[in-house]
Amino acid sequence: MTQIRPQLGAASACVSERAWQAFASRPQHLDVELPSDDLPRTVTRLLFACTEGLSEAEVWEMPVSERIAGLVSIVKATRGDSPLEATAACICGQHATLELPLDALLELAENREDVWVTEEGFRFRRPRGSDQRRWRERGWEGAEHTFETMIRELALEPIEIPLSARHVALIGDAFEEFDPLAALRVESICPHCAREQRAAVDSQELCLSVLRHIREQLLREVHVLAHTYGWSEAAIVALPVVRRRTYLRLIEGGES
Repeated sequence: MTQIRPQLGAASACVSERAWQAFASRPQHLDVELPSDDLPRTVTRLLFACTEGLSEAEVWEMPVSERIAGLVSIVKATRGDSPLEATAACICGQHATLELPLDALLELAENREDVWVTEEGFRFRRPRGSDQRRWRERGWEGAEHTFETMIRELALEPIEIPLSARHVALIGDAFEEFDPLAALRVESICPHCAREQRAAVDSQELCLSVLRHIREQLLREVHVLAHTYGWSEAAIVALPVVRRRTYLRLIEGGES
């Protein structure tokens, strides 16, 4: 199996050092829509809206795993430590719910090296948001036959030799092992048949699903409170979440 080792001295900044804000905590967050038709751009806009000190261009240049960790941090800042939930299908035909603790996900992105070296001496960098944008613009999203080209583009020096399908697959497996949050796989035991399984989990989409629900909830709160009290969007969003929910309960309870 192809081995990948970190190149010393190339570590990236810890994700936890960034100050990620809760989503739906500022009036401008109402303008952040979360469509699924262009996920690299959606993630970039969300991360840019929920942090300070980073330009949009800098967000595009963040490694993919750090971008996902940023989403996890925003979810944590928004709704606390409740784990993400994913559904895994087993070959027995049953489905099981997997709980993904947020802190465990964040640990996967900490202290990752930016440059990797294979046992053959190939040096690679981690994929970035700007790579995802470029690949999407080429129409490569989800196209397996382009994976070798993606690998070659992430190499720090040109790879002059041909790569077999097996070699490409081994490098891909090694990438997943070294930067697991970017291509998360979760090991579990099926509660129905007791088989061990290793399920691929899209942690980025799980985070976006949570945040889409929170955005819809915020829009409803703004609508009800503005209609009832005549307050502005900015004034409503500026309220602490607990107070907003208290006003909603009072309205729904018919109290005057």
